[in-house]
Amino acid sequence: MYSPIQVPYIVNPIYQKYFKYTATTIPSLQDFVICLWEHQPLTQEPYEVNDLIIPDGCVDLFIDFKNQSIEFSGVSKTEYDFYSHTSESYLSATLKPGAFEQLTGRPTTEVMDSFLSISEIDIPFNLDYFFSLSYAQQKKYFIDYLHQLVEGHTPNRFVKLIDRFSQIPASTTEHLCKELGVGLRQCQRLFMKHYGISPKLMLITLRFQYCLKILTNAHTTEKDLLDLHYYDQSHLIKDFKKHIGFTPLEFVQLCKEIKAQPFD
Repeated sequence: MYSPIQVPYIVNPIYQKYFKYTATTIPSLQDFVICLWEHQPLTQEPYEVNDLIIPDGCVDLFIDFKNQSIEFSGVSKTEYDFYSHTSESYLSATLKPGAFEQLTGRPTTEVMDSFLSISEIDIPFNLDYFFSLSYAQQKKYFIDYLHQLVEGHTPNRFVKLIDRFSQIPASTTEHLCKELGVGLRQCQRLFMKHYGISPKLMLITLRFQYCLKILTNAHTTEKDLLDLHYYDQSHLIKDFKKHIGFTPLEFVQLCKEIKAQPFD
């Protein structure tokens, strides 16, 4: 199963001090929904944290409680200038790559690096009623809505493709095309429709997320570190720094420092 990683709550001690991040798997939704995540402030003190969002090929359906909006959105490249404020809180469902197109019938290009209101989707969502509920009731209403969204669907080949290649990323874009049984031009068109990004960018994203998974795993062995599916060390360092702003070695060291640091 594809389980991408977002890093602020792992490597940013300021984020950890002012915000709580939790992610929960819903077994009955796991064919299409990777997790339900919550971002909640830990204080009423006004404070803003410079954050980052890294690409994972997914589309999120997220609730912005401050602005009372519910939208689909995904990112194709790292957002370094994203800020979290203690006045903000979110509840979101991370959909598997390919799930948005299958469940809504709309091309994923509509929401990649953009926003689409839930009101644009055929399955109705009563916004006024939702925002009148308590948080526990809102969470239940949201999960019930997700069940309506996935009802009657089984994962198609595009959803399954990413689950499979997330374990051992494809070595080339031609490998992805061959798996779908189409030529490069057709593969490009299908990837934009179902994932909102090109085959090349999906390959880069899966390889980077695989690398993150290895580097954040406490049980990683030296052999694992030598098998990160990059051509050479310079390629790994360049790609890693582009996505997250650190070299792999700096990232591992930062993770160790954060885990060892006590918080008030």
